[in-house]
Amino acid sequence: MSCSDCPNPIGSRNRTGLCRTCCAKRIGGKNAKHALPKNCSDCGKQLVRSATGYCRQCFNRRTNADPVARAHRKEGTQRWNAQNGAKVVLRARKGAATRAANPEYIAKLRETVRTKVQPHSYTPEAIARRDMVKRGRAISQARLPWCPPEWLDHYRLLRRKSFSAAEAKTMTLQAIKDAAAKLSPFERQMRALERGAKLIEVGEGPSLARPGVYRP
Repeated sequence: MSCSDCPNPIGSRNRTGLCRTCCAKRIGGKNAKHALPKNCSDCGKQLVRSATGYCRQCFNRRTNADPVARAHRKEGTQRWNAQNGAKVVLRARKGAATRAANPEYIAKLRETVRTKVQPHSYTPEAIARRDMVKRGRAISQARLPWCPPEWLDHYRLLRRKSFSAAEAKTMTLQAIKDAAAKLSPFERQMRALERGAKLIEVGEGPSLARPGVYRP
């Protein structure tokens, strides 16, 4: 017996009358309307297997921009943390204690740090980039954008006195307001100039040398 589309032989138990190649061609032609998209709809990147019509980057970008998807993700994360968060923390602490009690693991870890981490972290380029003061200021500015730099020590002092972040923020803002109320107009202007304010030219009004025009 031979295939009805080509001269290739087929087995005696074949019920389609087609060889494997011709059968695959016919099935592919029938399913052409259900074929997966070949290019991303957003960036045009060639796709391998994507039922959404988007590449991974574009799909993640669209998902992250969807408020409904973000709400579902947040709800799922909170639900999972409420159910399994304590177990994960306990398991992590138990694993850390087990590794810390293993002298072979500690020795291997020290050797890895000494031979692979330190040679790259103590290069002149790495040391030049490692400005801890600048990094600390950047972190404080990112976490506390509402607090002026000169009031950061006041806020940190309140935090060290066991005040919560909300209480320390409220007390710091009130202290800033009280201090600003005690300043004279000249001191306020000088402080504004120190913070980058620009001088505004004010036009000269009429004087004895330049009398103005007054209407009755």
